[in-house]
Amino acid sequence: MFTCISDLRNPEIEMLMNMQSHGLNEDVLKVLLFQMFEEYMLVALKEPRALFTPTLEDIEVALREEKDLANHSKNTFYGFTSQAVEVFEELKEIYGEKT
Repeated sequence: MFTCISDLRNPEIEMLMNMQSHGLNEDVLKVLLFQMFEEYMLVALKEPRALFTPTLEDIEVALREEKDLANHSKNTFYGFTSQAVEVFEELKEIYGEKT
């Protein structure tokens, strides 16, 4: 499942994601996303480019994109890699369903 990167800046993120807000300012969010992409925890998707690892500049642009809600969106999306899913499941076991 892929999520629009610009949703991470949405003030209603808790309702959109059905989880607690990350509480990060944009500068910290950019760096954290960049690190997660570089460590292959996340993968980006954008038509017609397909799957890719974004640069810091790509992330900055993606965070500012207006969400278009089209069937063939021009937005940039992110998704968890299988490695990230494994880490998330381990964290859920350690910390319970609150993660």
